[in-house]
Amino acid sequence: MLAPCEPTKIVVVGLTTRNTQHESAYEIPDEPMISIKPASAVIGPGDAIVYPKSSTRVDPEAESAVVIGKRAHEVPTAGVDEYILGYTCFNDVMVRDLQGRDKQWMRGKGFDAFAPMGSWVVPHAQPGGRELLCLVNGEVR
Repeated sequence: MLAPCEPTKIVVVGLTTRNTQHESAYEIPDEPMISIKPASAVIGPGDAIVYPKSSTRVDPEAESAVVIGKRAHEVPTAGVDEYILGYTCFNDVMVRDLQGRDKQWMRGKGFDAFAPMGSWVVPHAQPGGRELLCLVNGEVR
């Protein structure tokens, strides 16, 4: 099964909450921590995540993704809904051992196959109130 969309850009926002142990080492910033994943990172649901040989720790991060349906620039908050195509499941895979060495996270998040998503885009869904589970080889993480 293929990913439900072919993004030209994947913007990930970090440190919005303290849901995992690694986040406890960082203060929640006043402005969002932004990183970019390349389109080459996208894979479909069930595809294998390829671990880089240089890494000793690769972590999954189950997330909900907002799929933007048309080009947007400086959209006012009141008009944002007209740009949202829908929502999908997203795994923001991260090489955790690079996170501590780099000042930014693009290298650790940008490897090929580090953006599994899907299986579908749900239009007109309301975000929040849903449980996301991450399974690695059938085990909840």
